[in-house]
Amino acid sequence: MSFIYLLYKKTVVINDTSFDVEIIDLSADTDRSQVPQEPIQWSDAIILVYSITDRDSFNYANTMLDNLQQYREVTPIPVVLVGNKADLKVRREVYTNEGKATADKFGCIFFETSVSESSNDVHEVFWAIFNELKSTRSNAFRRLRKFSVTKIMTLLFGKEYSRMAPNAQSGTVTVLKKDELSKTLEVK
Repeated sequence: MSFIYLLYKKTVVINDTSFDVEIIDLSADTDRSQVPQEPIQWSDAIILVYSITDRDSFNYANTMLDNLQQYREVTPIPVVLVGNKADLKVRREVYTNEGKATADKFGCIFFETSVSESSNDVHEVFWAIFNELKSTRSNAFRRLRKFSVTKIMTLLFGKEYSRMAPNAQSGTVTVLKKDELSKTLEVK
């Protein structure tokens, strides 16, 4: 089984509080028959994105939500279900009420967006996650995480990884295979 992980790192400021955000994007070359367990175990929140123009992507999101239930029973993890490509209504295969019903069934937050047309919609998704984390974890949310993905990757790959991704504030994307680090790119 081979997964490629993209790790995005950014420091964001919300209400005068800085947060180091690490996003693991599992969409690149993911084996859709399996749920990638390691990144999910590290997660503070999960965003599942499907295309409203692709029924298969919606079905896969449902499968992932079903599989995530076992993790959420042990540790409550906020999950946001996002229907993307809302600008392509004429090609719609998944209707808004289906997305809402699925989110309700699994206790998720639901959004329908068009990433290509509105960055405000994307910001709303992240605001919802931060607000959910703040309300569900209160004091735990304020403390520094003992292990971040970056710290774990540094432990796994040593100082080489630290030199490749030294500063989260500039924003980086790291392409990872399950057992190796491929490269780091700057994001503007």
